[in-house]
Amino acid sequence: MFCDLVGSTAFPVRFDPEDLRGIIGAYHRCVTEIAEGFGGFVARYMGDGVLVYFGYPQAHEDGAERATRCGLALVERVAQLGQGEELQARVGIATGLVVVGGEVAEHDVAGETPNLAARLQALAQPGQIVVAGATRRLVGDLFRLTDLGRQAVKGFVEPVEAFAVEGVAVTESRFEAARRGLTNLVGRAAESALLRDRLYQAWVGTGQIVLLSGEAGIGKSRLAAQLAAEVANEPHTRLRYQCSPYHRDSVLHPFVVALGRAARLAPEDPPETQLDKLEAILAPSPIAETAPLFASLLSIPTGGRYPPLALSAAQQRRLPSRPGEFHPEPLTDPDLTLSRHPARATV
Repeated sequence: MFCDLVGSTAFPVRFDPEDLRGIIGAYHRCVTEIAEGFGGFVARYMGDGVLVYFGYPQAHEDGAERATRCGLALVERVAQLGQGEELQARVGIATGLVVVGGEVAEHDVAGETPNLAARLQALAQPGQIVVAGATRRLVGDLFRLTDLGRQAVKGFVEPVEAFAVEGVAVTESRFEAARRGLTNLVGRAAESALLRDRLYQAWVGTGQIVLLSGEAGIGKSRLAAQLAAEVANEPHTRLRYQCSPYHRDSVLHPFVVALGRAARLAPEDPPETQLDKLEAILAPSPIAETAPLFASLLSIPTGGRYPPLALSAAQQRRLPSRPGEFHPEPLTDPDLTLSRHPARATV
C-alpha cells in the first residue's frame, strides 16, 4: 500500500519548516498507528509518502482485505487530524510477488508491485483508494467498488485494471463475500456426513452442537457452506453470527450486525426511519422498554421518542425485557446456525 498527502508539494512554501515538521509528523504517526493496527508493516517514509507491506514479516490469509480496510481508515482519519490545515490522503494498493530484503536496506523490496501501488495512488482522487485488479479479485464482494477501467500508467507496457473503493459492503458472510463462486468440496465426505447426521438429529428434537475448530484456511467455513447448500431446499431458518478481527473492540459486534441486517437498517436512513424499522421487528414485545435498549446497542439516536437510559453499558446488557426472561449470550465466534426449532435445535 502506498499513501501520500494531497497537495503536499506546496506545503514548504506555505508553512514555516517547524510547522511543516509538525504536520508531517502527525501524519506519519497517524499512518503508522492505523497500518500497524491492521497488521501492516511500515517499510519506508518518503517525505509525505508511506510504503506499507501486508504479508511481511507476518503472513495473513486476508492481506488484501486488511490493506483495503487500512486505506479506508487512513483517508478518514487523516481528514480529522486538525493540524490547522485541511489534510487529505490518497491510497494505492496492489498485490503481487516481491522479494523483501535488499543488500543495503533491510526491508527494501524488489518487484513491480510497489511501483504499481504508487502509480495507482497517483490516479486516486483526494480521499480515495484505488486498488489493482489482483487485489480486487482477492477482496471479492467485501467492498463497494467502482471499475475505473484499464488505465495507462508509467512504467507498465499494458494498461492496468483499477478499481475505486467506495466503502465496506454489507454482507452476511465474509467467507462467501470473499469468494466469488465455490469449487466442489473434495476429501471431506466423513465430515460432511457427520454434520448432516447431527443436523437431522437436531431437527427431530435431539439438541446438538457442533464445533469446527482448526487453523485458518483449512476449510472450516467451506464445510459449513457445504452443509447449508445440501439442505437449502429443506424448510428451516438459518441464523448466522460472525466475528471480525477488525471489530475486537466493538461490544457484541456479531449480534449488532445480525440485528441491523434483520431490521434492514441502511446507513443513509435518518434516525427516525431506523427507529421505525427497529420497532417493527421488536413487536409485539413492550416497545417502550425494549426499543431504547436495542437503539442504544445499535447506536441509533432516540431523540425525544424515548427518555434517555440512565444505565451503564454493562447494566444495559444485563437488563431483561421481562422478569424471569432467559437471555442467552450471542455467539461470539464465526458460526453457522441451521434450525427448524430455534429454541431447541441448532447445529
